[in-house]
Amino acid sequence: MEKKGNKIEALQGLRMILFLTIFFFHVSIFSAIGNDSKLYNWVLRGGGTLAVAYFFVLSGFVASVSESGRNVIDKKSFISFMLKRLKQFYKYHLLFLIAALPLNYYELFYNTKDALVKLGWSLLLVQSWNSDRTVWLGYNGVAWFLSTSLFLTACTPFLYKMMCFVPSYKRFKTDMAGIIVCLAVMLLFAKLNHFNEKYWLYAFPPTRMLDYIAGYLLADIYKLKRGENAYKNHIKSNINNIIVILLYITYLAIFNFVDIRFQRAAIYLPGALFTVWIVTKEQGFLQRFFCKSWMVKAGDATLYFMMSHQIVLRYTALISQKIGLVNEGFAWMAVLVCLIIVIISNPIYEKVMEVLIDARKRITIWS
Repeated sequence: MEKKGNKIEALQGLRMILFLTIFFFHVSIFSAIGNDSKLYNWVLRGGGTLAVAYFFVLSGFVASVSESGRNVIDKKSFISFMLKRLKQFYKYHLLFLIAALPLNYYELFYNTKDALVKLGWSLLLVQSWNSDRTVWLGYNGVAWFLSTSLFLTACTPFLYKMMCFVPSYKRFKTDMAGIIVCLAVMLLFAKLNHFNEKYWLYAFPPTRMLDYIAGYLLADIYKLKRGENAYKNHIKSNINNIIVILLYITYLAIFNFVDIRFQRAAIYLPGALFTVWIVTKEQGFLQRFFCKSWMVKAGDATLYFMMSHQIVLRYTALISQKIGLVNEGFAWMAVLVCLIIVIISNPIYEKVMEVLIDARKRITIWS
C-alpha cells in the first residue's frame, strides 16, 4: 500500500468516509430530516456510533505504525509530547467553541453559573469525563471526541513502552490475545451496563481505549508482517474490498434492531479491525480510490471538518427555521450547502492561520 513516511495514504481516504458518515448522522439537527426522513431513520441514524468506533481503532493503528510516543523518556518529553497534541487540537477547538457561544445565548444569560461551569469543562477539554449529557455534549457537541482522544494520546507512550517488553517471538500471539481481550471486555461492559449507556459505552475515555488498544495491537501485527509482499491477487483484494463495503452498509442497516448497549460501540470493533487491516494491506479498487490525491487531502483535513460541521449545521438549521423553510426537500439542499461550506472553508481558514503566524513572526523579529 502506498505510503508517505509513516502515513498510509489509503487510511487518509478512509478518514474522509468516516467523517461523511458522522456528518450525515448529525443532519438530524434539521427537524424535517430527523423526524420525517426514512433515509435518515433507516440508513443514516447509526452512522455516528459506527464511524466513531472506526475512528478510534484507526487512531490506535496510526499511533502504533508511526511509533507515536517513542521519544517520550521523561516528564519533560511527556509534557512536550502532550503540548504538541494540545496545540493541534486547540487550533480548531477554540475557534468553534467560540462560534458555539451565540447558539447557547439563552443559557449563558439566564443560567449563567451552570453555563460557565459547562464552558469550563469544554474549554479544558475534559468534558468526556463528565457523564452529564449537557456537559459532554455541551457547546460544540463533537468536541468530546477531542477530550477522549487527548486521554488516549496520554496513554500512547505507555503502550509503546509496554510493547517494547514483549519479546519479538511472542509479539503476534500477544497482539492477538490483547485484541480478543479488548473485544471480550467491551462485550462484558455492554452486557453489564444498564444506565446512561449513551455515555458509559460511547464517550467514556476508558471504554474508547479498548478500541484504541485493539487498533494499536493490530498495527503491531501489521508491522511484524510489513516485510511480506502485499497481496498480488487483485481478485481476492477486490472481494475483500466488497466485503468491507457490505460490512459497513450492514452496520448502518442493523442499527435500529440492536440493543442500545451494543450499538454504542461493541458490535463495531470486529468490523473496524477488519476494515483497517484490508484497507492497509490490500491493493484493490477501494485502495486506489482512497489514495487519490483529493481523497488524501480531504482525509488530512478531517480534524477541521469534524470540529466545524456541527456548528455550520446548527446555524443553518436555525436560519432555515427562522425564515420558515422547514420542509424535508429544502432541508436536504441545506445539508449539501453545509457540506460544501465545511469543505471549502478549510483552505481559507488554513491560509488565514498561515498569514497570522507569519505576521506574528515578523512582529517578533522587528521587536
